[in-house]
Amino acid sequence: MPLEFTDEQRAVINHTLPGHGRVFAGPGTGKSATAVGLAEQLSSNEENQPRLKFLTFTRAATLELAKKPVHGKIKPATVHSFSIATLLRNPGCAPFPQPLRIADSYEYEELV
Repeated sequence: MPLEFTDEQRAVINHTLPGHGRVFAGPGTGKSATAVGLAEQLSSNEENQPRLKFLTFTRAATLELAKKPVHGKIKPATVHSFSIATLLRNPGCAPFPQPLRIADSYEYEELV
């Protein structure tokens, strides 16, 4: 079932590129659906496929976004999980102890 967009959502989805789009709206107003619509619009260009990633602040938002149908199956992630995955894929890119890992509760309480 295709999403039905408001005029405001269509303005974001069809804004002039290159350029930034910004959405200010409260909870439950369709920000995620608008982002999905924009991803669909950007992905419709077969000649110039963009690399897209949806980042959220919470696991709950990630799970909610994962339920939405997205062309190309863009997998959403939290900012934290994306960051740690990027650091793990690029060892030595920053002065962190190696091997890079998340501190367990003992280390966090006693050392950090």
